[in-house]
Amino acid sequence: MRTASANEWLALVRTFVRCFFQKMILQFSTTADIISGEITTLGRQNVTSNSIKGGRTEVSDKTFEWSLTGLTILVIAWIVLGIVLSLLPAAAVVIIGIIVEIGLGGYLLHVWGKSYMERTGGM
Repeated sequence: MRTASANEWLALVRTFVRCFFQKMILQFSTTADIISGEITTLGRQNVTSNSIKGGRTEVSDKTFEWSLTGLTILVIAWIVLGIVLSLLPAAAVVIIGIIVEIGLGGYLLHVWGKSYMERTGGM
């Protein structure tokens, strides 16, 4: 019986991590979309706190807080593991992480801000 060499194990781990991150990014991008007027978040407990009133999406402060925290944790994990496992060049991993954080974080802030203004009777 032949045992795998260290390079073969490393190649197997890299392949697994690439597949895992591709699936995680795909899953995150689909859960971050607005589906039928309700924003869904990574945590199932956050989804229950959202409600729809007259076609408008209402996002609580806690939902926004947990969504942004979850997004930041995912981006940091992406950057660290992407660099450690050499998934892409380090600069590309960092740039993708920053773009995702700013893009999705800005979108979450936008949705929460609209909800906040509706709740408080602002403009």
